[in-house]
Amino acid sequence: MFNRIFDQTNGFFTFCGKVADVLMLSLLWVVCCLPIITIGASNAALYNSVVKCIRGKQEHIYSCFFDTFKKNLKDGIPISILIIIIMFIMTYQFVFLWNGAIAGLRVSFMFLIFNCVFSIIPFGFICWISPIFSRYEFTFSQLAITSFKFVFAHLFSTIIMSVIFAVSFYFTTRLIFPVVFIPFAVTYINSIFIEKAFKKHQ
Repeated sequence: MFNRIFDQTNGFFTFCGKVADVLMLSLLWVVCCLPIITIGASNAALYNSVVKCIRGKQEHIYSCFFDTFKKNLKDGIPISILIIIIMFIMTYQFVFLWNGAIAGLRVSFMFLIFNCVFSIIPFGFICWISPIFSRYEFTFSQLAITSFKFVFAHLFSTIIMSVIFAVSFYFTTRLIFPVVFIPFAVTYINSIFIEKAFKKHQ
C-alpha cells in the first residue's frame, strides 16, 4: 500500500509534477523578462517549452527553456524593443482615453471604444511574433511582416488570443499573484490556435 502511495509514477505525484512545472516556467519567464530587452527571447523560450515538453513528450523541460532562451537572446532584442514600444503606446492611449471618458468627455469615450477594437491588431501581433520567432528563422523585417500576415490570415484566432492577452495583462498589473500561472496559461491556450495555424502553412 505504501509503495503505491509513494510511487513517483502514480497520478498524484504526476499531477504535482505538472503543477510545479507550470509554476516554475511562469517564474522563469518573469525572471528572464526582468532585463526588459530579453522579453522576446523569454517569450520564445516559454512557448517552445510549453509546446515541446508540456503538450509534447519531450523531457528536460528546463533545459529546453534555457537552451531556447540562449539561442534567441541576441536576435530577440529587436523583438523585445518592438513589443515594449507597442505596449507603451497602447497602455498610454488607453489610460489617457479612459481618464477622459471618466471625466465625461464623449469624444474620449468614442475613441476608447475604437481603441479597444483596434487593439486586436497590435495585441494579436505580439501573440504571433514570439511563437513564429521560436519556430522559424527569419530576418527581423521578414518576421514582422509574417506576423502581420498571420494576424489577418487567422483573424478569429487573433481575436481570441488578443482578448486573452488584454485580460491577463490587466489582471497581472492589478494583482501580483496571477503572475505565477498566467504566463503559462496564456501561452498554453494560445499554442492551441498557433500550432493549428502552423500546420496549415507547413
